Amino acid sequence: MDDLGWDNTGYRKRPDGFPKNDILTPHIDALAKDGVIFMRHYAHMICTPSRASLFSGRLPMHVLDRFSHVCADEVGGVPLNMTTIAEKLTREGGYMAHLVGKWDAGARYREMLPVNRGYDSFLGIL
Repeated sequence: MDDLGWDNTGYRKRPDGFPKNDILTPHIDALAKDGVIFMRHYAHMICTPSRASLFSGRLPMHVLDRFSHVCADEVGGVPLNMTTIAEKLTREGGYMAHLVGKWDAGARYREMLPVNRGYDSFLGIL
């Protein structure tokens, strides 16, 4: 959920139980009720550090050379020697992983594409 603000969901309530805003998010609310709510994933002013962190399971400072669109290795993406969360889920967990949306974690070489980093399918922009 790129660019979703902290209070831009229906499941975030005021102490009196009423919604903090008029935003209706029934599907996200159901996922929050029945799933896991991540409370400590911090975001940067641009999306690349957060994406690199989410895809690699590492803090952005361990993936990126600096908090910018340029990643740590010379090919401009999450380094190929770093295992992605999709690779862990598919290879070790027996799950299927599908990515819909924006990758923005390297596309210079074929090996960097989402379908070569553990995802079974990808629909979106690189």
